[in-house]
Amino acid sequence: RTVATADVGSWREGRLAYDDAPLAEVAADLSRETGRRVVAAPGLTARTFRGTLDVETVRTRPALLGTLLDVTVRQDAEGWTLEPRR
Repeated sequence: RTVATADVGSWREGRLAYDDAPLAEVAADLSRETGRRVVAAPGLTARTFRGTLDVETVRTRPALLGTLLDVTVRQDAEGWTLEPRR
């Protein structure tokens, strides 16, 4: 698929850029980059996201994902689960 030139290599600068990526993919990337388990709840895995996430901001303030991804972020001892908003 086509990728914006500015987004190539953005992960090296601590940013993850997406263009209609499924939340399952976003969660897997966040798991890898933050070192914490992040999963999308069933029913959200195919929902897509377009935008850029700053890894350090997400690592220190995971609740911001709720606003950015239009989800609820549930934190527990194992990590974070992205759930549908109630």
